[in-house]
Amino acid sequence: MIIDSNVGPLQTSASVASGPIAYMRNFDPVRFTLVFRDEEYQIRDIAKAINDLAQKIQNSYY
Repeated sequence: MIIDSNVGPLQTSASVASGPIAYMRNFDPVRFTLVFRDEEYQIRDIAKAINDLAQKIQNSYY
């Protein structure tokens, strides 16, 4: 079974699923991780990098 999007730990299985589940997208709000097509991204790290870039851009204008 393939599920397009899920919010919750990857270990959580859908109640209607019979057999293994593959998620195309999964957001784990406890660990703040996003799994997209078998790649795991740490949302806090991404947010920090974006904030750092935004700060650099803002500082370059002043």
